[in-house]
Amino acid sequence: MTSHRSPTRFLRLLVSLFLVTTGCALDGDLSDSAATSELIQQDPVFRWSSEQRVSSWSSGQSPALGANAGIVYMVHAGGCTGCTDLWWGKFSGTSWQGDWSIPGEWSNSTPSLASFGGILYMTYSHGNDVMFARFNQSTSSWAHGTQLPFQSLGAPGLAQFGSRLYFVYADPATAQLHMRSMDGNLTLSADQPLAFQFSPSAPALAVFQSRLYMVHAASGGMVYNSFDGVSWGADLRIPGGLNNANQASPNTPALAAFGANLHLLHNEPGTGDTIWWTEFHGGTSWDVEQSIPTQLGQPSLAPEATKLVMSHGSSASSHLLFYATFQ
Repeated sequence: MTSHRSPTRFLRLLVSLFLVTTGCALDGDLSDSAATSELIQQDPVFRWSSEQRVSSWSSGQSPALGANAGIVYMVHAGGCTGCTDLWWGKFSGTSWQGDWSIPGEWSNSTPSLASFGGILYMTYSHGNDVMFARFNQSTSSWAHGTQLPFQSLGAPGLAQFGSRLYFVYADPATAQLHMRSMDGNLTLSADQPLAFQFSPSAPALAVFQSRLYMVHAASGGMVYNSFDGVSWGADLRIPGGLNNANQASPNTPALAAFGANLHLLHNEPGTGDTIWWTEFHGGTSWDVEQSIPTQLGQPSLAPEATKLVMSHGSSASSHLLFYATFQ
């Protein structure tokens, strides 16, 4: 699938290729290499690395990524079709370590991970029931999960905002979105339905510019919204999709703040499992989406100390896991 870059970015690419093949510079004061480097860096798609294998790991479901204290953690299912047993590992910045079993724990959908109070937490699903577990840093192990008193279509979106941990989830009976939060004592708040907000799958959450942002799948294209700690704003569509339509996703997208922007990865309906990427600038505008060449699967996203990390699985029978980074 060919990326539909904006005309400006496409022109930059053509000019960059011309410089490489001819050795010409745009400005006599610049060296050939300086001019080429500057132009390539202006098009952010070149800042995604080529995908690499996540060691020898494999998963029958899409993996989950989450960051705590600058380290990216992964939780994924076992490496067979239909496997639900859970495994975990972490990214050192250059390589993956682990692929350790989480004894006795399983999930029939991709978990969600988030840091809260300096501790990594996970939500995962037993059918429509929601499970909640905490990572013990001192023993490098996951505590046995506990069941939360609500149900969800897949694992809820999970994020720390201010002094609370927020859960946003889709009701299995109605697809309406609901929100709950926890304080530092892990006391769960009352349920709060989000009026007129519906999604066929769990939303993605991330904190950006002192607000909690949410993106979720919806009829007519993905919807985004933000929360200031008291109330949510208006639902808005994300423009810049294929054929000048809104950007769309058939399932839960991936969302993370990194650098000065909010980054969104998703699959575009009608293009198979191609991974598409866009950025939200200044809390006001979204870039036209671009496909990330050669990378296929349902993506997950988390910020490491110096880079953004994306991981995805493979639909091949080997169920290999892959990752790429953005700087």
